[in-house]
Amino acid sequence: MIPDAGCYVIDVEYPNEIINVVLPDQLSAFLTRACVDESALLHYDNSKTTLVGGIDRPAETREEKTQALLESIKRIPKVMDCPATWPDADRIRSALEWGFESEENSNQTFAFIQACIGLEALLGDDDKDEPLTTRLADRCAYLLGSSHKDRQGIRRLFKDMYDVRSKLVHGRTPKLGQSDALELHHARHLLGDVIDAEVTMLVRALEKAEKLLTNRRQPTI
Repeated sequence: MIPDAGCYVIDVEYPNEIINVVLPDQLSAFLTRACVDESALLHYDNSKTTLVGGIDRPAETREEKTQALLESIKRIPKVMDCPATWPDADRIRSALEWGFESEENSNQTFAFIQACIGLEALLGDDDKDEPLTTRLADRCAYLLGSSHKDRQGIRRLFKDMYDVRSKLVHGRTPKLGQSDALELHHARHLLGDVIDAEVTMLVRALEKAEKLLTNRRQPTI
């Protein structure tokens, strides 16, 4: 794939048919760098069971790796095709877009602000009675934290990050300083974790709704 020239798509079932696709430079550059971490692909093995069933082990064969990759990305179409009757999907899609823009932006200051906007898209609402930072920090902490200590650490990290954001937005600081550069990493990391948690909950809710609808359609005897 060449960023300036777009990319070529090849269907493995029709290797002689090559489709030339012109992509925006930013997306093309992203896809050029994208790669699959094969060591993270897991295969559910029924032949090696425990008291609760099979086990997850590293995928070994080409078929196992392909299936593991498909399993790992099956949530994507569920979120992207989710109907407008599920408002959480729009918030997730907005956060994903801001997260992508942040990852691809070479300007660290703008990338940091974009990641913060992504967090606000998922954690914020129209309630003006409570301070923004406190509200978002609490929601982030309770969404990601598994213990009181975890929640305290996430809350503190979030508030420190948003203190830097406030200085940038209100013009007290022109750009991320050297001492604040780590906040960009924190913002991107938190956004990724929040998106993952929200996607997991949405997919579970969608699957539950689909199951209920299927059960209702089944004839009773």
